[in-house]
Amino acid sequence: MCVDGILPAECDFNEQGMLKARFAQYIIMLINDGGQQQYLSWIQQNVNTAWTNRDKARDLTYRNYAVACPTGVIQSYEASSALTFMQICPPSQ
Repeated sequence: MCVDGILPAECDFNEQGMLKARFAQYIIMLINDGGQQQYLSWIQQNVNTAWTNRDKARDLTYRNYAVACPTGVIQSYEASSALTFMQICPPSQ
């Protein structure tokens, strides 16, 4: 499910960001409501990686957290999943 602990960008389609955003909502429920705190550092690693690789001029993230965000046009959903993770998961940095 991960490559070096980072959620993958499996395909080149816009809706992928929405799938990760839904996953974010459920994994945080598992962490908080299910008491599965062992996943928190993994989610924080993904959030931190996505933010580190953002387009710093525009503060936009990308669907592939492991690579630098393209500086050209990106689709809205591609930029949304890391933002969802940031809204529901406390940062570690």
